Amino acid sequence: MKRKLYILCTILASIGLLFSSCDNSQISHRGSCGSKLKWELTDGILLITGTGKMTDWKNNNGAPWHKYQSSINSVYIGEGVTSIGERAFSGCRNIKSVAMPNSLTSIGVFSFSECFTLASVDIPDNVTSIGYGAFYRCNNVNTLNIGRGMMNIEDGAFNGCSLLSITCRAVTPPTLGGDIVFLGVYRSIPLYIPAESVPAYRSAKGWNEFTNIIGLR
Repeated sequence: MKRKLYILCTILASIGLLFSSCDNSQISHRGSCGSKLKWELTDGILLITGTGKMTDWKNNNGAPWHKYQSSINSVYIGEGVTSIGERAFSGCRNIKSVAMPNSLTSIGVFSFSECFTLASVDIPDNVTSIGYGAFYRCNNVNTLNIGRGMMNIEDGAFNGCSLLSITCRAVTPPTLGGDIVFLGVYRSIPLYIPAESVPAYRSAKGWNEFTNIIGLR
């Protein structure tokens, strides 16, 4: 009887170790990236969860996941996160997609600069500002969607992007912070905006350089 019980316990322990091993292998790395934010990298997916602001970093390699940047293929930022930190994903060249939450209100300086494989950018309605050079040299980005709440886009934000179209749902044209916000972007590409805002965009500094402004109803 004791021997049978021992064998059963051994089998159960082995199963427990097996599942524990599997769980540990699925999560590559994890840590914090703000006072109330956590990050976790699993199978090429970087997940950021929690509430509040993300940390700002002073150099391009400051974020804790940068040592694993070559293995990051996509970024999912959870509901509750209110900012993307400065230089957060700068130089993460294998990121193909980014999902941003409705709680987001700002995108920091150089936050996605030189993410060379990123193909599109969809900015939620509650974001009001995009920092300097935020998407600088994201030269594979061809589609840009800007939400209704956008107020200010700093200089160089989309410098070097290969945009084929822009959709901006803000009724009032966002202020462009300088002359190189869209440096290298052809001004003949379609710029889709609210129909009632066509006159405003045609007279707003920077936006008035686009020659193919299309009103959406």
